[in-house]
Amino acid sequence: MKFRAGQRLVLGVGVALLTAVPLVSFDSGAASPRTVSVGHGTPARYWTPEGGVSEQARAVLRRSAVARAAVRIYQPFETGDTSVYDRVLHEDFVDVPLAPGQGPGREGMKAHVTDDLVSALPDMKVRIEALYVDGHTVTVRSVISGTHEGTFLGVPATHREVSFRAVDIHQLNARRQIVRTDHLEDLFGAYRQIQ
Repeated sequence: MKFRAGQRLVLGVGVALLTAVPLVSFDSGAASPRTVSVGHGTPARYWTPEGGVSEQARAVLRRSAVARAAVRIYQPFETGDTSVYDRVLHEDFVDVPLAPGQGPGREGMKAHVTDDLVSALPDMKVRIEALYVDGHTVTVRSVISGTHEGTFLGVPATHREVSFRAVDIHQLNARRQIVRTDHLEDLFGAYRQIQ
């Protein structure tokens, strides 16, 4: 049985009454950033990627505030607005490995996303295929796709579609800011698609 935000199921059990209310329901039709309803229909700002979220990842996002905080790192990939990093990334954020020419910290990540990723794949979409949470560590398996409209991996624009897989391990602090990300992308696969 499925519930929508604001709906209640009241079951009589002897003298006691049990009330079932959904904790989170996603509003997939809203504009980015999308909103979800958390408990009793109260709207809360929450971003989910345009590229989509698997059922497994959606279940993790419903129950884990740490996972919801971690996936915000991908928001600027799709929107181009890196101001979210002021809240999402710790000032001394560590990105391992750094991209060629990428500076350190939060500001280095902002410049990398804007200058290297969004300029190369302006219609970039992120699909989250799997999420795993262990304390304050979140592992994300994703597929990144877009149209090659600017220099990417040293290759000038080819206007071809490109899609590649990535695995990111995000470590968050108690304030749910990402302090370190270790990542691995199939850039060879991406390179072969734009050659």
